[in-house]
Amino acid sequence: MLSREAFQKKMDAELRRVEGMSWPWTAEKAKGGQWLGYKGRWPDTWEVELRAAVKKGGFVCVTELMDHVIDESERAYKGTVAEGKFSIFHDCLLQWWTPKAQEFMKARGYEHRQLRILPPTCAKVNTRYRWKLVGDSPELCRGLDSHGFADLDAAVTLNCSLATYYPKGHAMREKWNLGNVDALWNCMAETWMKCAPTSDRIAEDIMKIVPVLDKIIEAKGGVVPDEFYRTGRRWRRVDDKGDCTRKPGVRQRKGTLAAKPYHPDLAAAYKALVDPATARTGLKKAGV
Repeated sequence: MLSREAFQKKMDAELRRVEGMSWPWTAEKAKGGQWLGYKGRWPDTWEVELRAAVKKGGFVCVTELMDHVIDESERAYKGTVAEGKFSIFHDCLLQWWTPKAQEFMKARGYEHRQLRILPPTCAKVNTRYRWKLVGDSPELCRGLDSHGFADLDAAVTLNCSLATYYPKGHAMREKWNLGNVDALWNCMAETWMKCAPTSDRIAEDIMKIVPVLDKIIEAKGGVVPDEFYRTGRRWRRVDDKGDCTRKPGVRQRKGTLAAKPYHPDLAAAYKALVDPATARTGLKKAGV
């Protein structure tokens, strides 16, 4: 993820790179054509092609993330009482808060519709944080930073571990492995779409924003003393009769323990893990 300035430098470098290259289109070269780079090959869409080439190299401009957040939020709130009134939030990603990136937000009409430090609180923080955010705040970025990514990581690991039950060369073992970047991405995408984090887990995580906001409001928007929400530990007792002393997490309570989610394609392997007596029939159906 690059800032607008850094991404522009990448595009400039790509333009320079193709200067003087040999003609890649043999048929047109035979007609006496001349290599003119991106602008010559795609006179009307050369910037689109240039950005695509830089992205293919593994770089993305932060404005694409901003567009995504704004567009998806507008779609989600369309037709509701919050349409045109909601605010957006992102944690302290350096690229997000550069002057050029904020110019982009202003052009889209969201300069003052993003959660950040405003006056009079600005006077209470270091100048580098004014009109921005103080560090990383996953306690506010609920649903992913707090638990979601951890759930995804744990589920990917479980899925790949289950796949090792199959013999070498089996399709499941070839699919579920972390041997290279492409394989890792496929495992993550498959897990995300069909496995974890679950809808219930996302809802549970997001609803924990209520006690977090209560604490922030109690501190009048300043630093919340002696609180640390990033571990996901419980703040209040289950019976709501006061604060927890040791703040036990959900995973530590027997009544809320649940089996980790796994991909449905790996059901036979999972069954073999938890119920070896009936594993033979399931694996036979799976072609093992």
